[in-house]
Amino acid sequence: MKVIALFLLALAVSLPAHADPDQQARKKALRALCPIALKAGGGWGDDNLNAAIATIDSGQNWLDPGQIWSKNALATAYKLCNYGGYMR
Repeated sequence: MKVIALFLLALAVSLPAHADPDQQARKKALRALCPIALKAGGGWGDDNLNAAIATIDSGQNWLDPGQIWSKNALATAYKLCNYGGYMR
């Protein structure tokens, strides 16, 4: 019984509760999505793509409460892709 308890304790300690974000995976996703979003809907016209880009970079904290969701998503995606170097 002690062996099982020690095993479960060791297993619980070894697994992180919140894994650190994989920065390389984020960069790869943004390099793929940014050029697509640039061409979508005549240029940054897909709110869902823009929101996805903003969320990949900043989690759910990119939305400013006082602003319109779609305009904020567009601005965030545009700035991130163009100034973050993901348009290559």
